[in-house]
Amino acid sequence: MSSPYKQASDSPSRQLLWELSRLGISNQEEFYARLDQESHEREIIHRNALAAAVARHTRVRESAENARRELELRIENERQRREEEERRELHDREQEKAERELRQKRAEAERLRQAQLERKKQEQARKDAEAARIQSEEQIRKDDAARKEAERKEVERKEVERKEVERRDAVAKQQALDAREAERKANEAKAVEVRSRVLTEASAQNATTVHPPAALSTSAQPKREAEHQRYLAIHKNLKQLRKFVVAESKKHDELKQNMGDIRRQIRKSVGQLTIGQNTNKKPVGFFNTLLELKMIANKGCQISNILEALRRAIQLSSPQVDVSLFLSTAPSNTPGGNQVSALLIYMLNVFAKAVISQFLAEASLDPRQADPIGTIASHIFATKDFLWNEVSLIDILLAKFHLVCPVLFGIWGSETTKEGKIKLGWWREGKNGPFVTDQSHNDRMCGLGAGFAALSLRNYEKSKLTNPYPAVNYWRSLSYIVNVPPGERTGTHCVVLKAMIENFEGRFLTFFGDAALIALRYSVLEYPRGLTGMGPRALSGLVDTMKRDRKIRL
Repeated sequence: MSSPYKQASDSPSRQLLWELSRLGISNQEEFYARLDQESHEREIIHRNALAAAVARHTRVRESAENARRELELRIENERQRREEEERRELHDREQEKAERELRQKRAEAERLRQAQLERKKQEQARKDAEAARIQSEEQIRKDDAARKEAERKEVERKEVERKEVERRDAVAKQQALDAREAERKANEAKAVEVRSRVLTEASAQNATTVHPPAALSTSAQPKREAEHQRYLAIHKNLKQLRKFVVAESKKHDELKQNMGDIRRQIRKSVGQLTIGQNTNKKPVGFFNTLLELKMIANKGCQISNILEALRRAIQLSSPQVDVSLFLSTAPSNTPGGNQVSALLIYMLNVFAKAVISQFLAEASLDPRQADPIGTIASHIFATKDFLWNEVSLIDILLAKFHLVCPVLFGIWGSETTKEGKIKLGWWREGKNGPFVTDQSHNDRMCGLGAGFAALSLRNYEKSKLTNPYPAVNYWRSLSYIVNVPPGERTGTHCVVLKAMIENFEGRFLTFFGDAALIALRYSVLEYPRGLTGMGPRALSGLVDTMKRDRKIRL
């Protein structure tokens, strides 16, 4: 570059100015050059930094992609795992549902089978009842035919006798009259003798009043008390047996279930022993025909159920017990020993308890209801399958009678004392609670007295079975009551005596004839004299009842 100041070389200051300007330009160029160099270097650094950043971003992106792929893989695995679990749960639910439906179908099939069996049993019971009814009707027709035939023959016989008497001469007539008079006197003497023996040789103090001597009643008291205690011991033994059998049943589920079924069947069957509806109709004899037929059909059905239940008890395996613990008299030694099925004794005890409960529930309100219950009880204890060496186990039932109605067996006390009430059979509300009311006590005694009569006045003449409790026991209990000394007689005696007699007069007379008539006359007319209260009045009221309904004149 040429300097304009070289032409003016004669001026050093201008030359110096040119030099300085040249120096400034050189420095400026160097500055810009250096600046460009630094810019280029920074551009390189920035490019390298950008490249490094891109590389790092690429690595981060690749790492994120890898993490994304791993996360997606885990999510997919978790989804597949959940789907697999859901499939398994669905399969399990479906399988459980199928099993539940199968169980329901089996239960429904079992229920239908049980219902069919129950219907068959009911149909069989109905057929048995119908057969019993038909047999009873047939027997009634046969009895009517036999009775009519007997009446016809009796009429013919009397007609022949009448004609024979008419042919006799006066002397023969007189002899016959003398013979009949002698026979009448002999019968009267025999009746007096029977009355003396039955009423414990009671002597007449005057023409209208007869009292049995107190000395004869009290002399036999210790013996009766010992017998009473023996029956109470049997009742305690039965309680111990119940605990023993229940404890044994807990060890065997099958025995426990069968025991419960048998016990319920017995209680249900005994609880259904009633005469039926229309019991307020005026009876003819002991029951009218309609009630008697209903009673026969009902008894036939319930007897079958009870017999079936007790026979099931015999078939079940159970421990053996000593039968002498449940008999009033010790049995003689037998080759097979004195062992008997504990389950049979237990079930007979359940049956006896149900019988007593039914007497208290039904016969206390309507004494006529005692008859079907007593019939079943007598039949069960007479059945050969439930005998031990041909000995009836009815002492199980009598032990409960001894507990709840001791006056039937010659045990008495004062109604004004706690000890006396216990002896008379007053029940208590709870173990040591108060005694029941007078009305409740009288209702209980009424049901038990009627039940005892229904049990003991049974006729087994046409039966192949042996009467487990003959009518002589009824006579004995009645004599126990009527021979209580006058000062010891209570309203309880009168209530029990009335229940024993009312509705059972016909059977009593059938068994004992003229002696029964004498006993009735004394029991109803003489016994309640001097006593006050509803019991003696009700007993005296039987005079009119028997005259009106039974045509019995005392």
